[in-house]
Amino acid sequence: GGIKGGTQVVLQRQHRKMGPCRKRCLGLAPMQSSDCAAAAGTEVRQREPQQQWLPVPQDVRLLVSQYLGPAAAAQLAGASRDSHSVILCEWLWHFFCQARWQRSANVCVYKSMKDLYRDSNGWYPHRDGHAAPPSFEVHSMELGASLTMDLRMTDEEIVAVSTDASSRSSGRCSHAYIVDPTTFATRESIEVRGTAINCCDLGPDLFFLGGDDCRVRTYRRGASGGTGYMPVVEHVCASQVNDLRLTRERALVVVRTHADRQPAGLDILPLERLDQPMSFPGGSRAMRGRFVHAVDGFEEGCSLGTIACSGEDPMTGTYSAMLFDFRRSMPCVADIPMTHQRRGYPVDTRLWPFRAGREHKVYANLWHDEVWHGQGTVAMADFRYAAADQCVCFQFPSPIDDFRCCGDAVYAVCAEPVASTQRLKLSVQRSTPARPATADCLCALLEPPDGPLQSADERLTVLSLCQRGFVMSHGKHLSMGCVVDPWR
Repeated sequence: GGIKGGTQVVLQRQHRKMGPCRKRCLGLAPMQSSDCAAAAGTEVRQREPQQQWLPVPQDVRLLVSQYLGPAAAAQLAGASRDSHSVILCEWLWHFFCQARWQRSANVCVYKSMKDLYRDSNGWYPHRDGHAAPPSFEVHSMELGASLTMDLRMTDEEIVAVSTDASSRSSGRCSHAYIVDPTTFATRESIEVRGTAINCCDLGPDLFFLGGDDCRVRTYRRGASGGTGYMPVVEHVCASQVNDLRLTRERALVVVRTHADRQPAGLDILPLERLDQPMSFPGGSRAMRGRFVHAVDGFEEGCSLGTIACSGEDPMTGTYSAMLFDFRRSMPCVADIPMTHQRRGYPVDTRLWPFRAGREHKVYANLWHDEVWHGQGTVAMADFRYAAADQCVCFQFPSPIDDFRCCGDAVYAVCAEPVASTQRLKLSVQRSTPARPATADCLCALLEPPDGPLQSADERLTVLSLCQRGFVMSHGKHLSMGCVVDPWR
């Protein structure tokens, strides 16, 4: 009895020394209601499965990558294995190519859409960190007329305006050839009798012709999606039509000349109100005393608010790059002299051809009588810096027959006589702002022997290009170079 009583006293003392948690664990103290709830919650949480990130569906990853764009999507590829598999998807890069170049994307010539995007639609190929020139598959055809006056190339068609060399004096007939750029077959040939056609331009389901008979002819594509063009209307100008451009405001900017090819003036023809043209005579106050030789629209779009022209000062004989806003009463807003003798150019240096690039940049071939014996030079002027004394010059190895701008690069057709033959080698050269003093040869062909070797002012070679490739007329022949995969 003594032992039992002593043990009970010791247990009571230890019980009083224990904390409440220890007592509950040993079952020596009752649990409160709040403690029961906490214990029950702990037990429930232990029974629940652990929360994890669910895998993102593939279509959601593709949509996110499309929204981010190619650069950000490539950075996202390192986030996970699934993200890396998405960036390798050909469908995603096909979307990027279509978004950047629309219908001009050369998706049919490249096997890998990622390579197509990296090669800038095939115009700047790269492999293993090394750049290479683009590759072209050249097709040629012979036109019925012997002299092509103007040329336009789009993704849907090629329009070549040609006439017989003898018809310019006798005025017999001219032709406008509509050529399929895919099959290189002639879809349609439109004959214009009694005059020589000098220029053309294209619009949505429209194209326009201007000729020596002082007329501007409008043609519209046939209804129901037909490929044929039908004549719509003709407008008679005050003198011969030498050049024209269609603007986004649905108006034609027309350059007129006299019979001796001297500039006469400039007309604005609204397509909806052809009976209400606006005329600006050459040498007038609105033209700042200049005579306009050529007009062009910028790559972002030809607009009446931003028309680039080359103008001649009859007092000094110098040529200027001019910017016009024909919504103003005094349309000339910028005038940059480009052939002044203080810049070292010979007397009688002309701006021909004259082209507008993008971002208010204009380009002109510095043409003079001695250029046939030397190199070709294309000068660039930026209307945003009209006060600059110097122009950026792109150098080419031989005289330039024609050139075009695409982006910041200049593509020119250069002619060079072949030794011991009466033939010319025509080459398409490219010069970029990164290396303006040099030019890369992209394609070269030997002109067929149509006759004796002609001088630069007797020969007429016209170049046009788009994202699909380039087209070039020389004599009776039309040659087209289509972009192909150089690594095929």
